[in-house]
Amino acid sequence: SVKIGLLIPLTGDIAAWGLPGLYGCEMWAEAKNAAGGVEIGGKMYDIEIVSFDDEYLPDKARTGAQ
Repeated sequence: SVKIGLLIPLTGDIAAWGLPGLYGCEMWAEAKNAAGGVEIGGKMYDIEIVSFDDEYLPDKARTGAQ
């Protein structure tokens, strides 16, 4: 599978903005996977969304990016 990282606030005061983004990405990945995935170099791969909750905090965002 192809992992796509998502650095986003999922808890805290800004979670109302982050959660819809996560849900949208997961819906997109599910639709692409149901259609066979994505083609890379002639091979098909499923997509996996890997999220990291940065809580809208700079230190956590840095940790997630690393």
